[in-house]
Amino acid sequence: MFTFEFCTATSLGDVRKLLQASELPFSDIDEHTLKNFLLAITDNGELAGVVGLEKYRRHGLLRSLAVQSQARNSGLGKELVRRAELNAREAGIDSLYSLTTTAAEFFKQLNYLPTDRDKVPIVIARTSEFSHLCPDSAVCLRKSLA
Repeated sequence: MFTFEFCTATSLGDVRKLLQASELPFSDIDEHTLKNFLLAITDNGELAGVVGLEKYRRHGLLRSLAVQSQARNSGLGKELVRRAELNAREAGIDSLYSLTTTAAEFFKQLNYLPTDRDKVPIVIARTSEFSHLCPDSAVCLRKSLA
């Protein structure tokens, strides 16, 4: 069983640790970027998973989806994405973009479609995730929320 809450500055270290253990970029994550990160917390208060959402008017960047190894295959990753998408819809976001080197099939199961990296909106292309943190070999995915 998990509870879900938005990230606060006190969670920064735990979030960075989980992202590092999951081999995901975390160098650009700070107290400001954390405000739209959603945490999954276990009954004993430990961080089980995280997902980030960067909002840019009608477009969003879904990033930093990570689940502790002992919580994998529980549906937690899908639930984190579902909640991030709901948050995005409530914020008026029409489309979400994501980059991944390892989870393309997971995202395809959630109706994210491969898209050319050079076709993303400029506000997404300028994010640190797109511009320099993720390698050019990362799969670019898009999901319409409209």
